Amino acid sequence: MVASKLRVRFAPIKFHNTPAPNSIDQPEPKQRSRERSRQGCRECRAHRVKCDETYPVCRRCERRGFICRSVPRLTQWQVEVPCMLLALGDIVNKRLMQHWFEKTSQMMAIDPNENSLSFLMTRYFAESPSLLHICQSFSASHESYFPCRGPIIALEERGKALQKFRQDLEISEKSCTEAAFFTTILLACSSYWVEHDVMDFGHAHFVGARTILERLLELRQSASEISQSTQFMVGVYLFWDMATSFLVHSSEQTPLGTPLMADAVQRIGTSYHPMYGYCTEILYLLGIVGRYYRKVLDTGRRDPFLEVELETKLLLWSAPKHSNQPISLLAEAYRKQGLLMISLARAHIPLLDRDLTESEGRSVIVQHARDTLAYLMKVPSTSWSLNFQSIPLIIAGSELTEEEVSLRQWVQERLRVIYSLNRCPVSLWAIELLEDVWALHDSGIMISWLERMLAKGQRLLLG
Repeated sequence: MVASKLRVRFAPIKFHNTPAPNSIDQPEPKQRSRERSRQGCRECRAHRVKCDETYPVCRRCERRGFICRSVPRLTQWQVEVPCMLLALGDIVNKRLMQHWFEKTSQMMAIDPNENSLSFLMTRYFAESPSLLHICQSFSASHESYFPCRGPIIALEERGKALQKFRQDLEISEKSCTEAAFFTTILLACSSYWVEHDVMDFGHAHFVGARTILERLLELRQSASEISQSTQFMVGVYLFWDMATSFLVHSSEQTPLGTPLMADAVQRIGTSYHPMYGYCTEILYLLGIVGRYYRKVLDTGRRDPFLEVELETKLLLWSAPKHSNQPISLLAEAYRKQGLLMISLARAHIPLLDRDLTESEGRSVIVQHARDTLAYLMKVPSTSWSLNFQSIPLIIAGSELTEEEVSLRQWVQERLRVIYSLNRCPVSLWAIELLEDVWALHDSGIMISWLERMLAKGQRLLLG
């Protein structure tokens, strides 16, 4: 057997030029370090520029008037996943649930540190898998900025939620629970944001949520104090009722001021709510005002006595003193919104023996609009209360005059910031609606935001 020969490979000898003794050593130029933005917005990353990562709108997008789409700032997922979540097995999508806990649920919270729709919701998942599925569906659409053609997984999870929920409704003890209430509310919201139907705002689901809530209030009526969970549910419903009150035709409206609901609102008073702050009573009044304004548009008939009653209550209400100023400013903006809507109802059907002249009435409307925006402008663009500014912003912004160009631009910019914060495309649709209304006003055609929206065949869920 012939032994193999070892082959030695010699590397070529490199000769280095030795500098002359009298030469000066020059330091090698350092390569310019390029800090890459790992959490920069999509616009800055697309243009390969450094993003300052200001949330919800970076300074570069703000200067250029761009829509800022930030990359989700998700924290390191903890190993200690809630036991209830692990017990549910394969139906849990950990990525989507992490997104729900840390991002999606913050759409409906005025303070992310006091977000009752986040980890506290896990206590309901075991008894109601339908709630888990709708949360995952919501998150799948939210992380993609609610595209027109929703992600397949979002539609699949929504289908599972509907199937499981129908099964729950067939079981009497599961048909009227807190989990059923939250499932119905989220089905209502997601039906609009996921399916992009400008006419379908989830009305049937909101009616179902009202039925469940009334039943729960009836069962808990004998309690000496209203529980925190009941208070939270009432507040959640009142906010969405306010947002949809003017979208429902007067022939289909159900009265808000039932004895059970009125009693619950009175017992809550100005207690803090983690969704919107201290304005439960104002939201209740706005739900009634919204119904009334829509009824005036539909029937052409007014109720001056109801107008005075609602106006008096709005004028007498004041926001509680609180260290969190944006919360108080939001409450005052809502109060002014109610006064503005009553003035719009009066202007639509003037009563010669009671009302101001047309020019005087117009002046009152514009002043209420300016007052509403004055409160909103004091809220910094980094505040989470922006999640709940859309409705007063649109109603008041639509009444700005042709001369108030800078204010109109500010309203548009604030709506873009809100879109960057909560990703709901309705903020962008609202800008188109405002531009349409402003063009009509500037040409001498006085029409309200709601009249124009209905004329365009839209029922935008602005909340």
